This record gives sequence, C-alpha cells and structure tokens, in this order.
Amino acid sequence: MKYCDLHTHTTASDGSDSPAEVIRLAANSGLAAVAVTDHDTVAGIPEALEASEKLGIEMLPGMELSALISHGTLHVLGYLFDPGSPELNEVLKEVQSARAARNPLILKRLRDLGRPISRSELEEMGMGVRISTRALLMKPSGKSARVRNCRADSTCAARAARPTARRRSAR
Repeated sequence: MKYCDLHTHTTASDGSDSPAEVIRLAANSGLAAVAVTDHDTVAGIPEALEASEKLGIEMLPGMELSALISHGTLHVLGYLFDPGSPELNEVLKEVQSARAARNPLILKRLRDLGRPISRSELEEMGMGVRISTRALLMKPSGKSARVRNCRADSTCAARAARPTARRRSAR
C-alpha cells in the first residue's frame, strides 16, 4: 500500500523545514506523494517541485487558504491549481497584506498580556523568512512550544492571536 501526506507546511509559511527538506523527508519516509500546503502562499511550490523531480516523489501543489466566516476563520485546503495564476496571486497579496497588518496587533496583545516581544525579535526568530507570527509563537522547544516566557500549552499564545473584537463577542 502506498501512502501520501496531503497537508504539509514549509518555511514559506509556518513550517520549520524548507520546501526541499519537506520533500526529502517525505521521500526518505517512503511516501509516494506529498502536497505542500503553506498558509496563504504558493512561494514554496517551485522549490518543492524541483526537489520532487530530483528525488522521484510526486508533489501536488496546494495551499491552505484562510477564509473569513461569520464566527472566525476557516482554513480551506486546495490542490492542483496553477500557482502562477495572476488572479490567485493578486488575492494572495491581499491576504498577506492583511496578515502583515495583523502582526503588530498580535505583538501589542502579547505586551498587554505581559509577554512582550519586539518586531525585531520576531524578525530575528524568523531567520529572514516571511514573518508568520503563528509559527514563531508555537515554535517547538522540547516538549512544549515557547517564545521567551510564553508557553503554547498556556493560553497566552492563543489569547494573543485571537482578535479582541471576536473575544468580546464570545463573552
């Protein structure tokens, strides 16, 4: 029986491995196919495709697209689309702009919760890749994820990422 992984993330969004490394790990695990489904970006697909051709593993272009719904955000997985589509890339620019505008609000919320982190610290932890606050807040360190004194198994990371307006309406 052949197996595949249809939901992976790379450093193009909030994953810890490069697209090529994700493909290498999938191939070394004996998978027949892997889909790269980064959050709201197709930036990792070219590197993943190149690696998959070299390693002889099937790679499906994919993405985990954030969609606003009445009571929050829904993540929709999409596969086998044209990552070079001008229409798609225009929508992704809008989504990424909204995320970039949201990150300072999350940093402020962390400060308000007594867990301050600066934008420069966030960028440093991102090691030059596109900043994804979720990945950096939830980056694993041993058995629990930490950013300085903020543990993922506590509620500070989750509360910081939650928009204030949504929190108020849930009360």
